[in-house]
Amino acid sequence: MSSPPSLKRQRVDDDNGASDIDHGQTRHPDLWFEDGNVILSVKDTFFRVYRGILANASPVFRDLFTVPQPPDGETMDGCPVIRLQDPKEDMENFLKVLFKGVRAVRTKEARASWPITRALIRLGDKYQIDELLQEGKERLLVRLPDGIDDWDALYYPEGTDHAESAPSDEIQVIAMANISRQLKMRDTLARAIYRCIRLESSTILAGCPGADGVHEFLSTENLALCMDIRPSLLIWDARMRSDLVFGSPAGRGHCCIGQIKSIQDDFSRDLVMPALEKASLETSESLSTVLTMIVQ
Repeated sequence: MSSPPSLKRQRVDDDNGASDIDHGQTRHPDLWFEDGNVILSVKDTFFRVYRGILANASPVFRDLFTVPQPPDGETMDGCPVIRLQDPKEDMENFLKVLFKGVRAVRTKEARASWPITRALIRLGDKYQIDELLQEGKERLLVRLPDGIDDWDALYYPEGTDHAESAPSDEIQVIAMANISRQLKMRDTLARAIYRCIRLESSTILAGCPGADGVHEFLSTENLALCMDIRPSLLIWDARMRSDLVFGSPAGRGHCCIGQIKSIQDDFSRDLVMPALEKASLETSESLSTVLTMIVQ
């Protein structure tokens, strides 16, 4: 879990004794409430919000606010200023949900937005707001669904008899894999790693755009997992395709869902499970349906 925000503040006063700091920072156009009583300073942006709401939602903020502000503490418009090191884009989406409600980001467009999902998970986890963290997890599962029907709807919107059509931000599976490992979501990690393996090696190494334009790269553990699994994946993929087209050796021409699930279970048992156990992920979640996406 990330460390709490720093309490170190710097006081900047104007000629009237009340600080009116600027330093090139701007007030957020939507998350600046005139009657707010605390200001969060993130990168080049100020967010004027409500201390009580933050404290009620987050034990991290609640503990932060119990620490007496030093006499020379930084203020602005009569409000204490707390400087945070979070990405501005994440904080903006995080506060939007916290102060405007989850409904504000439940539009069809927002539902598919990875930046919003990322903010809910990372900051919901950091500031220990379980409701937002759970909302983020549910959104992650929408992007990496467990059911074959949901998977096909996402990657084969025109039907499975057409070519795969990955989401336009498919490269973000790199970040999704890292978050899945962070949260110990074992099944979700396996599906994310599968999608990562399908990326070009150069794309994997280049990473994906993250918050505030900073690139994010696969963690060392996830990169090693991709390298371990990729060769075997080619063999298993060929086997599945063969069995789907010609039927299993025990019953040529009689391919059915039972056969598909048997192959998937074998793949999970022989390839994914050992790799994840080697990575020391402590969870008991089943992987029986983790690679339904191989049917293509």
